[in-house]
Amino acid sequence: EIAFLGRSNVGKSSLLNCLTTSARQKGAESNQNDQARVGKTPGATASVNMYVMTGNRGRRSISNSKPLLGFADLPGFGY
Repeated sequence: EIAFLGRSNVGKSSLLNCLTTSARQKGAESNQNDQARVGKTPGATASVNMYVMTGNRGRRSISNSKPLLGFADLPGFGY
C-alpha cells in the first residue's frame, strides 16, 4: 500500500488521479466516480479514502481480479 500524506492543497489527490488514470487507459473502463475528489480550495479530501488497483490477468470479470496495489488518499494538514 502507498499513502499520500502532506499539507493541504499540494496535489496529493491530483497525483493519485494522474497515476491511476494512466493505468486505466491501458486496460479497464472507468468513470468519474473512480477518481479522487479534488478542488481549488483546501479540504476536498475530508476523510481517508482507499483505492485499489486490480489486475484480472486475462479474465473478463472484475470479481475475479486480484488486488495489485492499494492507495490511501489522506486529508491534508495545516489548513
